[in-house]
Amino acid sequence: MLAELVASKFTAIDVSENPDRVSFPADVYAFRHLARYVGRLKLLSNLHSLYRRVGKGGVLDASTPTLIVETSETIERAIQIYDSRHDIATEFIGAGLGMAAIDPDIDLIVRKSAGAEPEAFLTSRSSSGFTCPITYPNESGGRSTGTANIRHAPMMLNLSKILSPLGKEGRVPDYLPKFASLCQLLLLVPSICAQVPWALSSIVQQGYVFIGKQRLRNIVDHYLHEVVDQLAPRTPGFAWPKNFDDWYEAISGVAASTWPIASGNILRPFHDNLLIDVTGASQALLHRLELTRSPLIGNIRAQAFELDCQQMINGTPWKPSQGIQDLRGRQLRRNGKIITDIDSIAEKNGVLLVVSCKSIIYDRDYDQGVFKSVNNTQHTIDAAVAHWLGIVDELKLNPTGDNFDFSQFDEIIGVVCTPFVGYSSDERTLAFARPNLRICASILELRDWLAVN
Repeated sequence: MLAELVASKFTAIDVSENPDRVSFPADVYAFRHLARYVGRLKLLSNLHSLYRRVGKGGVLDASTPTLIVETSETIERAIQIYDSRHDIATEFIGAGLGMAAIDPDIDLIVRKSAGAEPEAFLTSRSSSGFTCPITYPNESGGRSTGTANIRHAPMMLNLSKILSPLGKEGRVPDYLPKFASLCQLLLLVPSICAQVPWALSSIVQQGYVFIGKQRLRNIVDHYLHEVVDQLAPRTPGFAWPKNFDDWYEAISGVAASTWPIASGNILRPFHDNLLIDVTGASQALLHRLELTRSPLIGNIRAQAFELDCQQMINGTPWKPSQGIQDLRGRQLRRNGKIITDIDSIAEKNGVLLVVSCKSIIYDRDYDQGVFKSVNNTQHTIDAAVAHWLGIVDELKLNPTGDNFDFSQFDEIIGVVCTPFVGYSSDERTLAFARPNLRICASILELRDWLAVN
């Protein structure tokens, strides 16, 4: 990603060896240039890594030409655990937004995009490709089916909650101007794929598509008003671009950033053609979706995360009985005193799992490793773990109360659940509630554990 972000800022345009396709010479000069490019990128990547380690408590030593970060054994172990968990996770900025994978079938994609809800087409880069049937329009206006190596998995994302986090009565969110043109592009992708025979195949295989600028102008001017009609009622008072020129100017202003990492420069000119980077646009939207930390939005986000967690649990063998599930969100009392409320709950074979959900935020400061952001997040989850372990111990000692009875269960275990893997060096937070299930787990770690245990 870092290599692509840097490359997206290049302004020089070479001449293709073949006028009918994008083709450049591969000689010793190109190789040397590429080698220097890779070396400098590795240096920049190393600096990013060092700064993130500083944000987790390391000390930067700049006394020698080669920068290093010194860390204690405790911090080093915590970083190794965090990195290993993060590497195997499928989480990213925007996780939990409700994105759903979809088959690369043009008819299905167009049908989903034509509904009443604004469904954006996104692609996510896969570390290893997989073969899949793909249905796409052909030059004669019919449909063709083939097999493609999918390296950019297609997904659909409902934009309703993003555009109107407070519902129809709420004001337009502050973050909307940052990615309004991206929303329009991702809503237009199905129309582009329906009109350009090679578009869908190129996007799922390479993440981008080349298209003539005039052809794109015609498509945007023809379909953009339908997109605005979908978006405008959800964002009263917001001025959406309504023609190609205004939209092109807006999306051309979505610039890439290497620190903090944020995709951008989505449309790249090449003579009379434009490269439309759909995977870059998908990442750019998610990078800019920094949910506000205001208490009102925070409460809504927290409630939504609790419901998402319970819905995830209900899709596993740990789905609780109706009587137990009815206790979710209820204030549990004993002798007239409120003990706690349970955000999500699960049960299986005499074991009760009670979950405390903490909707921590993965924003740019956290991604950069800004010490204050990392430290505040760690403090939040460490405090949540300490509090929840105390609650679970109390429930084990006294499993009945005024409005609940857990005496039927042989074991009660507790977990703190977060939207993504959070960094912590606290031994209690890193401990395991059950084998392979940490006391503080991300929602995907919890889901994977529930599915096999």
